[in-house]
Amino acid sequence: MLKHPLFQFFVLLIASYLFYTLGIQVLSKPIPATLVSQYMAITLGVLLLYMATETERWERFKSPIYEALIGATGVHRMLRNVLFVLIPLFAGFQTYQAVKPQTTPPPPFRTVHPANPESITFRGESYDLTTLTNPLRAEPAKFDEHLEVGKKVYYERCFYCHGDTWAGDGHFAKGFVPAPAKFTGDATLAILTESYVFWRIAKGGPGLPREATPWNSAMPAWEDRLTADEIWAVTMYLYDAVEKEPRTVLSQTESGGH
Repeated sequence: MLKHPLFQFFVLLIASYLFYTLGIQVLSKPIPATLVSQYMAITLGVLLLYMATETERWERFKSPIYEALIGATGVHRMLRNVLFVLIPLFAGFQTYQAVKPQTTPPPPFRTVHPANPESITFRGESYDLTTLTNPLRAEPAKFDEHLEVGKKVYYERCFYCHGDTWAGDGHFAKGFVPAPAKFTGDATLAILTESYVFWRIAKGGPGLPREATPWNSAMPAWEDRLTADEIWAVTMYLYDAVEKEPRTVLSQTESGGH
């Protein structure tokens, strides 16, 4: 039985589903259900094509199916009766799941851009966020070079959630609530200082202040995986990509204490 093409087909199909739903989650992050469906459809097509590449294999693959459909024995008739009951029940269940009213709890009230602390520690070095500016901007001759570094960091680390158009619609975006931040428009980067963006990238969701709760941000803390220059470079890249200017650092009196 282990060598039968139909048995191998179902084993590979089940193994693929487990990998897409559980294996990838262990290795990196969970992927949305819609993406799992697309992957399974592709896998199904590939397996069927493989079974049909050899006539003998294809005949062995489909022979149990034909026997189940047209066989005259009592076992075949019982199998058909079971399938005729289970298939409509499964289709009805899927239809019910798709149309039934969804009851979801109301979203918690939260501060989208909580106030940053006055200072943070990054890899053992203290940073005063009230006066901190992007040191890479002091090197205008290397502006394009810093943008290339920032672009590389973004597409290696960030775009899977924040998207190829910086709109918070990356491949994994639908798997998170709240959704990843969108950098386009006038409600994010345009109203933030680069020191604020540095803090959010470095400390991520775990570094949000207590007064920002309830909060369930999936933003990881990149402090241990990116250098300060890499964070500054990706910050520069984002502002340049969405064609926004960072807010200037204001004094405590001018900024109203923020």
